[in-house]
Amino acid sequence: MKKQYFLLAIIIAFLPLILHGGVDRAMERANEWLDSKKGDPKINIEGEWISPEWGQAIFEQEGRNITGNLDVYSVNGIVSGKNVYLVIIYSNKPYYTATLSFTEGQLIGKWERMPFIVNDDSENKIILTLNMSWQEWLNAQMEESGVIIAGNWISPEWGYVVFKQEGRNITGYLGKYPVIGVVSGKNIYLVILSENEPYYTAALSFTEGQLIGKWERMPLIVNDDSKNNILITPITPSEPLKPTTIDEPLKVDTIDLPLIAVLEFQIENIPKNEGVIIVDLLGSALFETKKFRIIERTQREKILSEIAFSFEDCVDEACQIEAGRLMAANKIVIGSLAKISSRYIFTTKLIDVSTGEIIATASEVYKTMEELIDSTTEIAIKLSTY
Repeated sequence: MKKQYFLLAIIIAFLPLILHGGVDRAMERANEWLDSKKGDPKINIEGEWISPEWGQAIFEQEGRNITGNLDVYSVNGIVSGKNVYLVIIYSNKPYYTATLSFTEGQLIGKWERMPFIVNDDSENKIILTLNMSWQEWLNAQMEESGVIIAGNWISPEWGYVVFKQEGRNITGYLGKYPVIGVVSGKNIYLVILSENEPYYTAALSFTEGQLIGKWERMPLIVNDDSKNNILITPITPSEPLKPTTIDEPLKVDTIDLPLIAVLEFQIENIPKNEGVIIVDLLGSALFETKKFRIIERTQREKILSEIAFSFEDCVDEACQIEAGRLMAANKIVIGSLAKISSRYIFTTKLIDVSTGEIIATASEVYKTMEELIDSTTEIAIKLSTY
């Protein structure tokens, strides 16, 4: 009996050392696992996160190394590419390991209880959603630009789209909304503004010449669970758009100019094809003033056909203003062209779509069709000097 008590006393005396040695070995194994992840970081996960399973997480990142807290646990980790590897610690003892991938504002992955190291067969899921501002969300997209998207596009959901790209940075318009964003690899991340305030976020991928993705209403940041789809396709490109490594992106120097649509004119006693030509000449002359961006006739017809809009019964100004709004135009040009007796009468109006206000007008009477055609530049100048 005394021998048994003596052995028990020895075990109790050495138990802390045994346990501490076990903890050291577990921590050593966890650190070896982290050290095996060699890739350079392509994301920055520093900030506050929320997990349905774990609660609040706060991470700090320095280079590849991660420290922080996951609820009551402390964490050490590594960022390798777009993957995050964490050792989750309590009372200086490694309790769990976790592997996560960064996808559109979320860290999604699995965890495992030590002494097991997490792997693809692990069944314990973990999702962390970034609790961040839109500026932090954009800054978190760290890859170099893998595609040039500058140019004119169209979206069935949003209307006419134009992007300007400088390096990774995007500015432009999505319908009537200004946008800012970044290109990261072949992905595009946008913040959509309304009255200079962030209103939506969108994440898109460049796929076979199209931008396909999702959007979310602020304050939520778009992620894989977002249910709002968005599709943007190029407008009559000269050739299919392809990913490129061009250092100098395409330039859209006129992006800050108002976007106008020259709509169908009312034509009386003149062959319709001749009237259409004159209206198109007016549109070209307006573009030549360098005061406007113009939605060309083919673009306009494509946009309106996408939303099943018809001009057949659209004869009053209210309907024409609505057509301009659907095309995300800032202003519209409407008017009439008629022949009365031997005279040609040409009247035009420039209207602000947002207010319905008539900004400028021009009306002239001509003796011949040739005079009318020659005057389109003069009319365009009158409309552009409001």
